[in-house]
Amino acid sequence: MFSDVAPGTYTVREAPDSAQGYNGVGFACTRPSPCERSVTIDADHRNSTGNDFLNQRVRPLPAPVLKKIHYSMRFRYSDKHGKSRVIARVYCHSVGCILSAHAKVRIHPYKGDGRSSNQTQVFALSPTEGSYVYAKGRTEAGILKFDVPPKATRALQRAIRHDARGKIRSTIHVQGVNTLDRNSNKRRYRDIKLFSGFYHPERH
Repeated sequence: MFSDVAPGTYTVREAPDSAQGYNGVGFACTRPSPCERSVTIDADHRNSTGNDFLNQRVRPLPAPVLKKIHYSMRFRYSDKHGKSRVIARVYCHSVGCILSAHAKVRIHPYKGDGRSSNQTQVFALSPTEGSYVYAKGRTEAGILKFDVPPKATRALQRAIRHDARGKIRSTIHVQGVNTLDRNSNKRRYRDIKLFSGFYHPERH
């Protein structure tokens, strides 16, 4: 319940945990992303419910990485159990890495496709998000999964059959949230080849 607050719409945020200091174990907000709620107060609605925040315990960190968000990713294509995905392994070297991302797959013209020489196929992948805690060195903090729609899966399989793996690229846009300083959020953009060298689909 809110008191002594003028009617209007307010943004409610969770204050950072003061225990997230050097050699201190605290909590980082992981839901919602970004970590804030919009609340409307008027004469008939002085109460607002359901504005929960989800927190995750964070590990002790070396001092140099406390106030920065630093993460990296390595991508691969998976065709497994009848589901096609672009999968990113996430490495988190910050207090917490809250990531949201969207991506597209592009298949450039290739011999045997039967399309015009300048016709590029573009498919949107499902958006995805994830929350990760600090992992030292090259330890994987988790993964992001982009689902590939059926039409794109068929087009990718056709390109692979024509040995056109080098014509397949993906553009990835990632937003990383700094849980301690939101002015230090970090975006990353990647334009990558999904396949390099010999490819064998992961079917089990």
